[in-house]
Amino acid sequence: MPAADAVWVHGRHTVTLGGSFSYTQLNIKDDRTNKGTISFDDFAAFLQGIDSTYTSDGFVTSTFLQGNANRYYRSNDEGLYVQDKFQFRSNLSLSLGLRFDRHGGLTEKGGRLYNFDPSLYDYDPTTDTIVSNGFNHCRK
Repeated sequence: MPAADAVWVHGRHTVTLGGSFSYTQLNIKDDRTNKGTISFDDFAAFLQGIDSTYTSDGFVTSTFLQGNANRYYRSNDEGLYVQDKFQFRSNLSLSLGLRFDRHGGLTEKGGRLYNFDPSLYDYDPTTDTIVSNGFNHCRK
């Protein structure tokens, strides 16, 4: 994390200014790819190899996790500040300052992170279809 500070003294003023930059990276290796669970209605279905893909209420009971589950998160943060300390007397001073920090949004290296944007969501009631799901990529 690079950072820099400078101090300037002029008479009764002590002006301090500086800035910083931070790059955060978090790589997550997830070993669940291509693994899953299989359920059967009963022992006879198990012997016949007939899995319960869907139950009567529509819930999936057999799941197979596919795709790449690894994530590579990235984020940039910047900060700037300026401060002035005015010395009225040897035992009395006044310090005023201003600081700005920008915390960059979280992105994913492979584009596997999404945000929902309501303005992108579009539903067509005449055909009962979702035209656009409203998700957008946070790619870096």
